Amino acid sequence: MRRLLLSVVLLMALATQAGAEPCPPGEGVTVVVDATVLDAGVTIACAPGPVDTGLHALDAAGFKVEGTSRFATFVCRIDGQPSQEQDPCVDTPSASAFWGYWHAERGGSWQSTDLGAASHQPIPGGVEGWVFGSDDEPSATVPADPTITTGPENTVLTLTTNDTSTTTAMATSPAPVSSVTVADEPGDVDGPWPTILTVVGVGLVGAILLVLRRGRDDV
Repeated sequence: MRRLLLSVVLLMALATQAGAEPCPPGEGVTVVVDATVLDAGVTIACAPGPVDTGLHALDAAGFKVEGTSRFATFVCRIDGQPSQEQDPCVDTPSASAFWGYWHAERGGSWQSTDLGAASHQPIPGGVEGWVFGSDDEPSATVPADPTITTGPENTVLTLTTNDTSTTTAMATSPAPVSSVTVADEPGDVDGPWPTILTVVGVGLVGAILLVLRRGRDDV
């Protein structure tokens, strides 16, 4: 059991280092922000609990969102991307430099939406995707639920995030014990002496009983 817990902890640590933190299966809304063209990579976070709009999901997942000066609900900047120098976010960005908005079911395919983030209602337990720069869908694979397969010897846990799949085999049966050494308690007598003393004691008791019996017979 200790090995199993350690393997799960290590697997979670690897996922965190990769920037992948999807919601637990069936909970919240997972948010994927793809700023690859801005050299900011892909970030995956979880918006816990129910969320009613795409903007709410971004905020609940911990992303800082800025609209334009003219349209406050038009997503122009996410976590400081693009920079102020790249886009002052005064008006609607050009068709080649904006945040595209996508959604998907967990482990499914990206789907575009005709509604803006202020109107679209995320799928409970689903995934929201944002990609900067064009109409292309996010480069990251939609995060899938962890899959667990069991066998007589081990359990295999597979976690897929960010176009990578990590598989860890974890032992569920105890390892064979080749030998067991039990230390003597303080005061224990080592060697054959306990056996010898026992035999001698039994012999003495038998001899005494025999003498007593003969004594009674002589009376």
